[in-house]
Amino acid sequence: MGKARIRAIIESAKNINPKDMSETAMAARKINSFGELEGLEMIIKIGIESDRSGVYQDKNKIATIITPDHKFYQEYANANDVPWGN
Repeated sequence: MGKARIRAIIESAKNINPKDMSETAMAARKINSFGELEGLEMIIKIGIESDRSGVYQDKNKIATIITPDHKFYQEYANANDVPWGN
C-alpha cells in the first residue's frame, strides 16, 4: 500500500479533510505501526477486477477511498442502511 492510500484511509476513518494542515489534523494522521489501521472503518467505493484470461473469477477491489472533501462523504457517513450503522 502506498503512503497516499494509507493517508486517505486514515482521513476517511477519522473524518480529516485532506486539506487540513492544522497541528491537530497532522497529529491525527500519525501512526506508529500498521497495526493501528486494524479495525478502522472507512468509506470506500468498490470496483470489480476481471481476470482477462478467464481462469479466475472476478474479484472486488478498492476503487476509491472516500475522504471528507468528497461531496457525498457526509451522506455516506450518516447513512443508516450500511452494514455497520444504526
